Amino acid sequence: MKFNPEELRARFRTVQMEIAQMRALAAPHRSAYENKRNELMQRERDELDPLKAKMKEVEEPLYDLQQELAALSRALGGKTGG
Repeated sequence: MKFNPEELRARFRTVQMEIAQMRALAAPHRSAYENKRNELMQRERDELDPLKAKMKEVEEPLYDLQQELAALSRALGGKTGG
């Protein structure tokens, strides 16, 4: 089956229009999805951020303790057992 350039261009334009129509049909659903997703993400941040801040505050001394533990382990040559 042979195609001439005019037939190919016509099909190209048809496919472009079909894509545009599908995107137009999907647009309200995509918008509703994105709005709901953003709302849920914001609600999640509102709930988790205070918990994260408290956890960070409570765990702040861990860094220094872990550094000290590593230094002690190096000083003992890795032989930290009883």
